[in-house]
Amino acid sequence: MTGLYKKAVGSSETGGPEKARIFTACHGTQLLVIQHLRRHLERQPAREYLVWYPMDGSQRLDVFMSSIIAGAGFSGVLDMRHFKSLRSRGSSSARWWFEAAWRTRSDAKCFRGWMRANRIRENESELWSDDPLHFNVVFAKALLRRARQVKIPHAFNLEDGTCCSYRDGLLKKTAASLAKRLLFWPWIRLASSCDFRSETVFRYDSGYSFDRPSCWANAAIDASGLISARAFMETLETLPIELRTQVHSSAAQLRTCPRPVVLVLLFGLTAELAAAYRESLSRIFAERALSLRECTVAVKVHPGSSGSEEAGFIAWAKANLPAEVVPIYTLVNLELMLADMAPDFILAGPCGALPVAQRLGLGAPIVLPEIMAELCRAFPGDAACFNEMVVGMESW
Repeated sequence: MTGLYKKAVGSSETGGPEKARIFTACHGTQLLVIQHLRRHLERQPAREYLVWYPMDGSQRLDVFMSSIIAGAGFSGVLDMRHFKSLRSRGSSSARWWFEAAWRTRSDAKCFRGWMRANRIRENESELWSDDPLHFNVVFAKALLRRARQVKIPHAFNLEDGTCCSYRDGLLKKTAASLAKRLLFWPWIRLASSCDFRSETVFRYDSGYSFDRPSCWANAAIDASGLISARAFMETLETLPIELRTQVHSSAAQLRTCPRPVVLVLLFGLTAELAAAYRESLSRIFAERALSLRECTVAVKVHPGSSGSEEAGFIAWAKANLPAEVVPIYTLVNLELMLADMAPDFILAGPCGALPVAQRLGLGAPIVLPEIMAELCRAFPGDAACFNEMVVGMESW
């Protein structure tokens, strides 16, 4: 595998140090990946900046990300949450052409003003971004076309075996109509200098990868060595004291609980998915009553959730499972907590944390078939990716 990579030494292949390195994130997981890379990668000297906003205006994400950013040592930060393009669309189709151009032009002016204030020159900078899925990435790439485009994974298990099919599906899903390609995007570019064509937004000059060589860029850079228990623990210790206290307190509680410790990873609970979790755990405790007698069930909420959906499920678990139930609400990724928590089993559907746990050997990853079935039903286009992610793992 490593023979297909370039050495993970940042931008040394570009012929000299970059003047500015711009990272972008709209979620805590992205920000933790950025902090993990910044903590461990050798890279050319540069002023480092962050462009961000909390996805969906989440107050929980805002507090989490803000606490990390405050002590992250960036040379400057641009909060995009007030950008006009993030406002909900209310115009008619005809009026939207003018409204979209005005919003994009205004946001581009704000972004470039921030760059001038920080003495950032586009052609002397790097843009480090993950998948072109959210506004922070798509807008920054459309605007900073002359910057060197660097792809980073949006989670610690990527790039993995599901990456190429995921990328192809995303490209197909975001394919523009003929009218958009020939009329709308040229109009937006004329009004704002932002180029939203897929050949711009999906272009990366190099790509860091935690697993297999990136299919997003021809120049793949091996960062697989950063998937280690020691590296994760070192990154955890760079986080604010209140976040570290959450993690260490949860881990300390689990170490004193009856074993085995069964860690259940929740994934954005819809009513259907919550029912699938209840069905799956009820079946498992009926089938494995002897081996799971007097065990501990730790339930970790998904980093992207508000936490409110999970409260009902955790109440059900406490009332119905013959085990001590320990809720874990922190938004810190499981990967950074795993060595400290030391669970015996990790139960989930097609969750990116399972391949990482398998590689680290920290808890046995267990696939829940009911969760797999429900997610494949809800997202049929991703079913192949879901199944590939858990190949070779035990199923209960």
